[in-house]
Amino acid sequence: MNRIRWIALAVAAVVVLGWWLWWRSPSVQAPRTFAALARAMADGDAGGVVGRVHGGYDYRAQWPDLFSADEIGRLEPRQLAFLGLRQLFEHHRDDPIRCAYEVHEVTPQDDGSVAVVATLRLSTASGAMMIGPAGPLERHRFILARDGWSAALFFRGHDPIALKR
Repeated sequence: MNRIRWIALAVAAVVVLGWWLWWRSPSVQAPRTFAALARAMADGDAGGVVGRVHGGYDYRAQWPDLFSADEIGRLEPRQLAFLGLRQLFEHHRDDPIRCAYEVHEVTPQDDGSVAVVATLRLSTASGAMMIGPAGPLERHRFILARDGWSAALFFRGHDPIALKR
């Protein structure tokens, strides 16, 4: 009887370890990152959008035309992004922004980050957005990375995104 318990315990440990490794895998976490971004945008949640951004994300390098030194003043780029998104979502309160995505490729990198090729489409029911990408981001490259102990991935970078204003 004691031997059966040890075998059951060993099997349970292997199952838990397998689940944990599967759950942490980039192929599971990358789509969850995009889903969380889409959900935050649908809810008009600026904090939820900024919350999906990695602590090491370089706002000034990724968006040089939006985060010039003159515009920032005393605000940190992350705080400025939050305020800008909050204003954007407020402007679109009656015509919410929708985010559709499709993850095409997920490739772990040597530095622990994950390169993701995905299509991202932002739209509104009316078709008029105050500011946004100049078009759909077709097969666009994003860099995701963990930030701390969590299995979750966060946006750390991406290929340039042209904006229309």
